[in-house]
Amino acid sequence: MDESSPPAPTPLATYLPQSRNGSILITSRSKDAAARLAGGYRNIKEVCAMDESQALDLFRNKLECASDEEGAVDLLRALDYIPLAITQAAAFINRRGRMTASGYLDEFQRNDKKRKSLLNWDSGDLRRDESASNSVVLTWQMSFEHIHEQRDSAADLLSLMSFFNPQGIPEWILRRHSKSVAKAGDEDEADNAFDEDLDTLQSYSLITATADRDVYEMHALVQFCTRVWISSFSDAEKWKQKFLGLMAREFPKADFKNWAKCQQLLPHVVWLYEIELSSDKAVEEWALVLNNAAWYMQTGLGKYNEAEKLNRRALEGCEKELGERHPHTLMSVANLASVLQYQGKYDEAEKLNRRALEGRKELGEKHPHTLASVSNLALVLQYQGKYDEAEKLNRRTLEGREKELGVQHPHTLASVSNLALVLQYQGRYNEAEKLNRRALEGMEKELGVQHPDTLTSVGNLALVLQYQGRYNEAEKLNRRALEGMEKELGEKHP
Repeated sequence: MDESSPPAPTPLATYLPQSRNGSILITSRSKDAAARLAGGYRNIKEVCAMDESQALDLFRNKLECASDEEGAVDLLRALDYIPLAITQAAAFINRRGRMTASGYLDEFQRNDKKRKSLLNWDSGDLRRDESASNSVVLTWQMSFEHIHEQRDSAADLLSLMSFFNPQGIPEWILRRHSKSVAKAGDEDEADNAFDEDLDTLQSYSLITATADRDVYEMHALVQFCTRVWISSFSDAEKWKQKFLGLMAREFPKADFKNWAKCQQLLPHVVWLYEIELSSDKAVEEWALVLNNAAWYMQTGLGKYNEAEKLNRRALEGCEKELGERHPHTLMSVANLASVLQYQGKYDEAEKLNRRALEGRKELGEKHPHTLASVSNLALVLQYQGKYDEAEKLNRRTLEGREKELGVQHPHTLASVSNLALVLQYQGRYNEAEKLNRRALEGMEKELGVQHPDTLTSVGNLALVLQYQGRYNEAEKLNRRALEGMEKELGEKHP
C-alpha cells in the first residue's frame, strides 16, 4: 500500500486481511497513520535520509546513460539526497537525451521559477497507482494540505519555518512567535498547542529535532515547496513579513551578553541579503536585522569583510527606500564607517562619520546618537594622526555622556578610554594613565572583570604604562588581557 495518508473516506484498516499468512508493506508520510495501520509505533520502520553514497547509487541506477561524476555529486547535494527528487531528476535527464547532471543543476539553480518548474515535472510511473504523483512539489503539497485540514496552526508554523535557514532553527524563537499570536489566556494552553504543532510536523517528517532537542532542521526542498504552496493562495508575502518582524524583534544588539543568541540567529540572516521589501516598515525591520548581524560579525567574530558586506547592503537599501536622512539610513552609515575603521580604511570612514554626524544634528547636540557619531569621528581622526581635533571631539562626547547618561554608564566609560587614547598618542602619559584607571575601575564594576570591553581597558592601561617604562606592571596587565580575551573570544579573534 503506497503513500497511505489520513484522512481517508473509508478507514483503510477495514480492507486489511486479519491473517497470519503473508505480510503487508505500507508506506506513509505520516507516522500517526502508519502507527494506526501497523498496530502501533513499535511496528514502524523509519526510512532514514540517504547519505551521498546511497543517493549516488540510486541516481546511477535510474539513469539510462553515464553522467559526469562531479556534476552528479553536486546535483544530489542540491536535492538534499531526497529519493523522489533524485528519481525525478534522473527521469528528466533521460528524457532530454543530451542533458547532463551539471546541466540539470544549472537549470535548477537558475531561479525559483525554474526550480519550481523542474520539481513540478511528473514523469509518471506505471508501477504506482495512477493517482499517485511523481512530482516533488505535488507530493509534498498533499502532506501540506492534510496538515492544513487536520491542524491549521501546524500549517502556520510550517509556513513560518520555511523562511528560516534549513539548519539550526531554535525552538525558543518559534515558541515565542506562537505565544505572541495566541489568544490572551492560559499560557500553558499555548505551550501545549505549540508542542502539538511540532509533533504534527515531525509526524510527517517535515522537520526533525537535532540531538540538542531544542533545535530543528528541515530539508531545503521542503522549505521551497512550502513557499510554493503558500504562494498558491497568496500567503507567501504575509509569512515573509512575519519572519522578518520576528527576526527584527529577536535578533538583539550585539552586546557581549547577547553573543550566544546572536550566533544562534546569524545563519538565518543570510537570505535576507536579497529579499524584496514591500513597505517602509519592512525596510526598517530588515535594516535593523542586517545592522545588528553586521555589528555582531564585527565585534563578536572579527569577520570584518562579511560585516562590511552586510553594512553596505543595509545602507544601499535604506538610501533607496527610506532616503538619505532617515534614522535607519544614518544608522547604516555609522555602522559601515565603524567596520571600515577597523579595516584601516580611514579616509572613507571619516567621510561617512561626518555624514552621519551632520544628519544626526537634527536630533540635538546631546542626543545619544549624535554623541555616538561625535565619538566615532574622534576615533577615526586620532587614527589619522589628527590629535587636536580628536581630543576636542572626545572631550565633547565625554562631557555630554556624563551629563546625559551618568559617570558610570558603559558608554561614558568608553569615552573616558577614547580620550585617554588620544592623550597617550600626544605623549601625555600621566593624564592618559589616570583616565585609563578610571575607565578600568568603572568597567570592572559595571560590566565584570571578564567582559571584552573591560579586558580592552586592561590592555589600554598596560600600553600607557609601557610607554612610561613600567614594564613589569605592563606585562602583568597584558597577560591578564590576553588570557581573558583568549577565553572569551577565542585564540583566532582579531
